[in-house]
Amino acid sequence: MDFEKMLDKYKNMTCIISVDRTEDGSYGNIRVAAGNKAHCDESERVMGHPFVPDRPYEESLVKDKNFEDFCYRSAILGQSMHTYVSLHQMGL
Repeated sequence: MDFEKMLDKYKNMTCIISVDRTEDGSYGNIRVAAGNKAHCDESERVMGHPFVPDRPYEESLVKDKNFEDFCYRSAILGQSMHTYVSLHQMGL
């Protein structure tokens, strides 16, 4: 799938997340599969290094257990999730 073509349509920070399912039904690695320009630029500004696709999410976003739970419930359990996220460390 051409993630870059899909993400180019968004001006605000946007990324595609992948979540590994473990054999016991919990989650393993959470990765940022791709990010748009705004995501990549902000990631580099905050984290201090260029964004690299398909790396663990904590390399481009601030590590947060609530975020991990949200990803798990959405991707693994298939729950519809709606929330407001405030990332003070990233000025968002």
